[in-house]
Amino acid sequence: MSDTPPRSQILKTEAERCACDFHSLSEPEIEVFGIDPALRDRLSDAYWRYEELIGAITDDWARCEADRARFPQFVTMTPEGGPMINYDNAVRFMAGAAGLPIEQCARWVLKVRALEHRRGLTVTAEAVA
Repeated sequence: MSDTPPRSQILKTEAERCACDFHSLSEPEIEVFGIDPALRDRLSDAYWRYEELIGAITDDWARCEADRARFPQFVTMTPEGGPMINYDNAVRFMAGAAGLPIEQCARWVLKVRALEHRRGLTVTAEAVA
């Protein structure tokens, strides 16, 4: 057990969530997605580590380069060379890199996708066509 306090919170409702808070977990998310609240910081860290792996964010270049050497199969790019999120790869990377249960990783990714949709951060296939 770590002595480090959690960086995220367990929120009673979604109304308590700040627009930029993808780390915290709400009680409705715990119930709907079946996410273990004790894993929330590790799941959040593993997901952002995936975002770093594909180049969507840049926080820790040394770790990113080490992850790219170890997990090149999870790096996908657009034809233009930009980062492309592949949710299946995210799940497998999170489980492999962070040693988390794959079911919990999949549930976390579903939570992130739901947040992205609610915030209008994703483009649907219909919007592209």
